Amino acid sequence: MTQACRALLERIKHDREEEPAMESVMRVHEAQKSLDRGLETLSLPRITHHDLRNEVQAALGVVRRPRYRSNSDSSRSYSKCGICVLP
Repeated sequence: MTQACRALLERIKHDREEEPAMESVMRVHEAQKSLDRGLETLSLPRITHHDLRNEVQAALGVVRRPRYRSNSDSSRSYSKCGICVLP
């Protein structure tokens, strides 16, 4: 995780003082149903968040790292364009 991403998540957590300390920062844990519904509304074919990620990477010219790298290493491949990767 990049320092900028960590700082953003910590700021979001700090701003939600009313929530329990152990509450997750990310409120959405499964977005596929919402993505499916939106695509259906627009009469577009179904895609996954991985498909979407690949398209964004291609548009930004991000070179993907090999799969054998660990998650901590893979976040570095996104630093070129400032995308925050969450574990």
